[in-house]
Amino acid sequence: MASTPHPLISTLDPLLLQLLACPAPHHAPLALGEPGDPDALSLTCTECGRIFDVLDGIPVLLLDDARYAADPRDAPRDPHGPLDAVER
Repeated sequence: MASTPHPLISTLDPLLLQLLACPAPHHAPLALGEPGDPDALSLTCTECGRIFDVLDGIPVLLLDDARYAADPRDAPRDPHGPLDAVER
């Protein structure tokens, strides 16, 4: 059973989604959505749990504007599947 694609898949280029990384020194990959809302229009760092909003189709990857997940271990593991599996 195929899952519904994340809303950002139609907004952001799939290649861009594969390349985006957290701007913190660890540069971990970003997952679609956020803890508690996997369909949110945001990207969450898979390591530190920072949440970056996507405004008007543009990811705001500024550390000063990032929000934090309640627990970094709650960072989503992309329920919509790996980004490299997105159809182009």
